[in-house]
Amino acid sequence: MRWLALLCAGCPYVTDAELAVALDRDGDGAVGEALGGDDCDDDDRTVHPGAPEVDGDGVDQDCDGADGVLPEGATPDDRDADGYVAEALGGDDCDDEDPSVHPGAEDAWYDGVDSDCDGADDCDQDGDGYPGLPCAGDDCDDEDPAVNPGRTEVVGNLVDDDCDDVAL
Repeated sequence: MRWLALLCAGCPYVTDAELAVALDRDGDGAVGEALGGDDCDDDDRTVHPGAPEVDGDGVDQDCDGADGVLPEGATPDDRDADGYVAEALGGDDCDDEDPSVHPGAEDAWYDGVDSDCDGADDCDQDGDGYPGLPCAGDDCDDEDPAVNPGRTEVVGNLVDDDCDDVAL
């Protein structure tokens, strides 16, 4: 087959790009090593240079010559060894690269990280639909859902109910 590639290279009827596509058996964009390319498994479209490596599965997805190594205690479905399976594999760990992020983890507000994987807005602690001031929002008391810019000021309670900097 290599001689065919050499005969057709520079052929006026087939462009180099068309030839490369024709020689890529699995359609992943990389020509197999047997034909002079760098795809180490031209029968598997998930295996090619630049493919994401699944550590510890016994397959060299990125063709760098080695399967990735998992951290101590980790498995292919729990890469960060926090005891929770990655969402991509049917689990509920929303960041399987960070062992401090998993369901039930303590979630610090306004840090931009959903540490407990609950999908809640990290900028709206009281859940009233208005982001707090630390996130450049306009909720002046993000721990009280009764105080936000959408509320009507209650006269006499000495609370700035509508976040307009005036408490009546």
